[in-house]
Amino acid sequence: MSKIIFFLSTAFNVEDVKGINVEHGEKRTNQYIEGIKKFFDFDYSKYNHEIRFVISDNTINDLNSIDKRITEVIPDNVGFDIKDDNKYGSHNKGSGILTSWDRSSDEIIKYDYILHFEPRLLINSHKFIEDFLNNPRTIFTLGTNKAHFNTGLFSFNTKEFIKFINSTSPRQLAQHKISIEYTLYNFVINNKISFYELDKMNVRWFDTAKNTFHDM
Repeated sequence: MSKIIFFLSTAFNVEDVKGINVEHGEKRTNQYIEGIKKFFDFDYSKYNHEIRFVISDNTINDLNSIDKRITEVIPDNVGFDIKDDNKYGSHNKGSGILTSWDRSSDEIIKYDYILHFEPRLLINSHKFIEDFLNNPRTIFTLGTNKAHFNTGLFSFNTKEFIKFINSTSPRQLAQHKISIEYTLYNFVINNKISFYELDKMNVRWFDTAKNTFHDM
């Protein structure tokens, strides 16, 4: 049995984000509704693990500000870690994610593994999650150029993950316009951290810049 934290990274309120491409309005809301519903359309209880689910958001201070249609599809056993702290995330999406991880690091380290998921992605198949829960370990998928990780869905040994969090900062990523996908990949490769590679996440990613989607 492993202790696992499922970390769902969201940004429910992006009305003030202007410098980067983000989905706004009804389309974004519907993506979260469908993404969260699909993520929890799975029997996690059949695995012999101690599991905690957390939604982490840097764009709100009050749960009542979340669209009611979204909260209606969030199970009662899901915890929240929220703080309106999107100074760097409004300029660099990876900075926002790193801010969430850093804020939650004292909680994350209590577990053996973290499975990170961004629920605006729509799960086509739970194969990645099944593979992980059948054999918990560090799992990544590689980007098309084979030089970065896809960070929408991955799992990581928490001891190594905390080392990564401490190796950089949201400010550094934002100021130097560094992608977290490359930063995480370089950290794992440079530190010779072993990981298992799956060929795909089995998710649908909505490309805001091109107004299309990709199955990954």
